[in-house]
Amino acid sequence: MTKTLKNEKEVLKSLNLSDFRHLTKDKIAQFVSFIPNMPKEVALKCIEQFPEFAKQTGEVITAIKNTATEILKYADSSQKDTVKAYMKNLDILEEQIKYASNTFEERMIIADKITVICDKLEEINKEHKAFLGKVLTTVGFVLLGAAAATVKVITGGRVDIS
Repeated sequence: MTKTLKNEKEVLKSLNLSDFRHLTKDKIAQFVSFIPNMPKEVALKCIEQFPEFAKQTGEVITAIKNTATEILKYADSSQKDTVKAYMKNLDILEEQIKYASNTFEERMIIADKITVICDKLEEINKEHKAFLGKVLTTVGFVLLGAAAATVKVITGGRVDIS
């Protein structure tokens, strides 16, 4: 999102909400991504209206950790170490977000750290999917070549495709 959100109404509109009482964990994650595009005062006013900010942010962290657990199932050893480190950081952030005395700045720092970890985990996930795509493509070409060779051997090199 590149549009600057100038007030709470624009933030609500961008989130497709009538008010902040209907905030879900997905909407909180989306809100966090909007923060760089709004003045600090607007972000503060919005967060002050979040019912149970810490609880909902904790739910977002839990969802991210569940995704990280799924990534661990297929990650190579170096990726596993990285994912586990991110999960430990998420545990720490989950504890920090519970403090009612957190200032706006502290909440924003925590939210930013959560966003960075989420982005890094997504990057690991994409790298794995790209690797799988290359492997499957290579395997596909090998199988296609083997099938062609088999047809050639069976037909004695004479293939009439008409």
